[in-house]
Amino acid sequence: MWKKTLKFLMWLVIIALISGIVIGVTILLGRPILEGVYALAVIFGIWLFIIIIRKLIIRMRAKAQVNRILNQGAADEQSDLGMNDSQLLKELRRGWSKAVTTLKKSQLKLKGNPLYVLPWYMVIGKPRSGKSTALKNAKLLLPEIDLPKQTEGSTLNLAWWLYEEAIVIDTAGRYAVPDDETRDRKEWSTLLGMLARHKQKEPINGLVVVVSADRLLNNNEDSLMEEGRQVRASVNELMEKLEVHVPIYLMVTKCDLIDGFSDWCGYVPEKSLLQPMGFLKEEQGGDIHTVLDQALDSVLDRMKDLRLLMLERSQNVDDSLLTLPRNMEKLRTGLHAFIKAALKENPYQDTPKFRGLYFSSSQQNIAARDGSTTARDHGMFLQQLFTRVMPADRGLLDTLPSAARLRRAALQYSLSIGGGLTLFAFIALTVLFTSDHARLKEIQSVYSSIDLQQKGINEQVYALSNLRDLILELGNEEDSWIIPWPGRFSRSEQLEKLVTAYNEQFSQQVLATLDNPLKKTIAMLEPEVTSDMAGGLIRRINLIKTRMQGNPEVSLDDKPAISHEYLLVANNSFNRDTALLFNDLYITYLRQTQSPARLAEESGTLQDALLQLIKRTYGDYSWIIAWANSQGFDPVTLEQFWAGSRDLEGSPVVEPAYTLQGHEFLVDFLIELEAASDDASRLADIKKEFEAYYERQYIKAWQEFAERFGEGKGKLRDKKE
Repeated sequence: MWKKTLKFLMWLVIIALISGIVIGVTILLGRPILEGVYALAVIFGIWLFIIIIRKLIIRMRAKAQVNRILNQGAADEQSDLGMNDSQLLKELRRGWSKAVTTLKKSQLKLKGNPLYVLPWYMVIGKPRSGKSTALKNAKLLLPEIDLPKQTEGSTLNLAWWLYEEAIVIDTAGRYAVPDDETRDRKEWSTLLGMLARHKQKEPINGLVVVVSADRLLNNNEDSLMEEGRQVRASVNELMEKLEVHVPIYLMVTKCDLIDGFSDWCGYVPEKSLLQPMGFLKEEQGGDIHTVLDQALDSVLDRMKDLRLLMLERSQNVDDSLLTLPRNMEKLRTGLHAFIKAALKENPYQDTPKFRGLYFSSSQQNIAARDGSTTARDHGMFLQQLFTRVMPADRGLLDTLPSAARLRRAALQYSLSIGGGLTLFAFIALTVLFTSDHARLKEIQSVYSSIDLQQKGINEQVYALSNLRDLILELGNEEDSWIIPWPGRFSRSEQLEKLVTAYNEQFSQQVLATLDNPLKKTIAMLEPEVTSDMAGGLIRRINLIKTRMQGNPEVSLDDKPAISHEYLLVANNSFNRDTALLFNDLYITYLRQTQSPARLAEESGTLQDALLQLIKRTYGDYSWIIAWANSQGFDPVTLEQFWAGSRDLEGSPVVEPAYTLQGHEFLVDFLIELEAASDDASRLADIKKEFEAYYERQYIKAWQEFAERFGEGKGKLRDKKE
């Protein structure tokens, strides 16, 4: 121990001596300290490179000697998969790396970390149990991205199924029930290691354990229990490696092999075949066999209820309607044997979290006239299991208690060796500075074409939008710096200059173009656009007040947005595209402005304009109704109550302003108006008058609708309707 300590101290002194010499020479030559740091980085980099090369040479020599001892001329024995063990592992890692790289480059990165945006699920089960066929025929919306195509037959190692709601990893059946214990368990462990490394926080959100119906019907109890034991070993290793309790969904595949199942499905509507057929366990805990009986009984009871409806609606009744529940009852014994080993609690292993039992079929046997049958791909009871049921359970992932203890121990161990790592801190600083500097240069080159001296107002808005993007990107870049070069609580001088330029240009050009002719614009305002002008003024005033109050719990982004129609009404110099940019540009301006006096002056100007507008429209509140009607709420029509097939012309309609949504919007709008005005007494009179006006119009609209409600009978074409 002392020998190792002395050796470490000796190397520490050597490194410190070299560093002191290089820095001293740099100072004596009058060069910047940064050049000395660069020189040290090169010196220690070369030193580290030599050490690594030396160790690699020693390792390669030792490996070559071992290979000679083991008769290096012997060829690797090929497995029945066409590859030897090392080739299979290499193929597994290659496929995984390609998939992860593809995900990181996909558009998921716009929504956050691409590996965590969607939930991940894994499917395991005995070879030829129908896993891959079920996923293939589940009618999932799969994007065309650069991933290996799923091939027919058994999966070699992994198959990726990426769809809108989740990501599913279809694993080789030999990972659940090994063909070669050593080889397949090693691959399974490697896969779990890669999953834990790339998705440590949320490795997997659920596990689908597949067992085929023909095995449940035809195999004896010992065979099914052995299959269950193998699956339990794989599940247990998954929970230990990933340190999680995952929800387990038990899926019975190949249900078309149950007598009468395919015929019975012929009576089920096509849309219903997309829904899951099974049982979702709501409460935690409970004996697994009791839960299984409850699940199977629930499914059989629903089938019997459906049987009555099918008998009532069908003229030619098939025997399957009567016999299928009895035939599916035969699965019970096999299911109990399988879960007894696969999912039941025991004192030696963590108990999996059983979430539900589901049944599916991926093929149907179609009878021909000559008595033969042909298989037709047709996924049943699969799609919504993967798109609705499982994604809704994303939050059920639990961390194992032992995992927390291990992480605390690892943290303590990491802290104990942290002192040694400080030796290389100056190298890390150099690398970080170089990287951050290069990134800033890259951002500068992208936005170097921004010109704030544009003549047209629309061109100025486009330039300000680009400048805003530059400010946000620079701000995010500085926030991501491990070392805050400008200071812990400050921004860089360059960023501050950009912010000042943005605020001045936005205030002097855009806001001046809007607000200087405001009184004249209001005086000449057309009645049909009054609501657009009022809404814009109110929301600008409330945004300013929110900014001046400085409440950290209220975000400017959470306030109602300024509509682009306001900009088009306030000044016709703006086009639609620049009007759509205004809300984000305005919020950025408010957030960056440090002058309360400027904001107070702007708020006063807008309040005067709002008061002028209200006085101008005094007694006419139709513009408020029009404002509510333009929000996209649905009106109330006769079609919502009468289901006939005829079209009615001139049928009564209750405008959106007089619906529940419209009423809630108007209540919120009046609150916004009240918050925007400083003349509380004057506003109280207007509010009271409008409420009386609205109540009259509300009653009138619904009375007219009720009086003409009977016109809906005209939609009925005949007695059947």
